[in-house]
Amino acid sequence: PLLVAQLQSLAQSSNIAITSLQTFEIQVPNFFDSTNKYYAFSFSIAADGSYQSLSAFVDSMIKMQRIVSISILSLTRNTGEGPPTQLNFKGTAYFKQ
Repeated sequence: PLLVAQLQSLAQSSNIAITSLQTFEIQVPNFFDSTNKYYAFSFSIAADGSYQSLSAFVDSMIKMQRIVSISILSLTRNTGEGPPTQLNFKGTAYFKQ
């Protein structure tokens, strides 16, 4: 989907490395329910980088024109070798019908 390309572009401009990006089934509203005027799908991301770079990525993502909500977010600081910080989160993206 387009959102995946947008997230990859944001990751590149924020200088982080996405280690895992998974999208889940699209939630299609009931045809007879006129109150839902959007589609939604969930996704999860794991990424490595500095705290500042990961923070810039999340900030850029929530400022996109597309509505994206984050339901679970964790940051893990690496005390050994490798990337200094790991970001894991699960989110939902919404699209108008």
